[in-house]
Amino acid sequence: MTAAALQVAIFSDYVCPYCYLGAGLVDRLRREAGLELEVTWLPFELHPGTPAQGRPLTDLFRQPEATIRCVHQDLKARAAELGLPMEPPLVLYNTRAAHLLAEYARDQGRGDAVHRECFRMNFVEGRNLADPDVLREVARRSGLDPEAALAALSDPVYEERLQWSAQQAAAAGVTGVPTFIVNGRWRIVGAHPYPQMLAAFRRIQEEAKEQAPGEH
Repeated sequence: MTAAALQVAIFSDYVCPYCYLGAGLVDRLRREAGLELEVTWLPFELHPGTPAQGRPLTDLFRQPEATIRCVHQDLKARAAELGLPMEPPLVLYNTRAAHLLAEYARDQGRGDAVHRECFRMNFVEGRNLADPDVLREVARRSGLDPEAALAALSDPVYEERLQWSAQQAAAAGVTGVPTFIVNGRWRIVGAHPYPQMLAAFRRIQEEAKEQAPGEH
């Protein structure tokens, strides 16, 4: 990354479909627009009280399954535009252990890999991210030692990081995800259509250049 790279902190959760779309948007902005984005994914638990076995979306949103499937069709269409496979589950799973795993993976240089695999497990394979066997598979696919990764989930340092991230989100007024905070100043809330995201990042890029020392 160069000095011109935009620093992008993204509060995100693995069961948030718009966060999954947000990851695809970041990839497309890098690939097609040539934007230099130094991304840090930050954990944000949307529904921390979700039981380990999961909670049906019909119960969570108090909507019939047909309505939820209709929403899912729209999400799948947006994902397809970004080249993302997507088969949204009808169950919401608890993501705390997955976020702990991602923090451990960050220390091992495999944070991005685990991040992608957690999204894939939920939105492509529909598997329960609270299940230790699923997390072992995420670790294995991401190039980590599965047993060492699972053992690390009980390390208090990673629990402290989740608490720190929650405090940072509260201090920044984050109430929904994905929330993109660029260069610690500019904020984009939500996974907007690609043309809108591109325009927003181009505008931020220009404003950042104008404010850079020696570039006035």
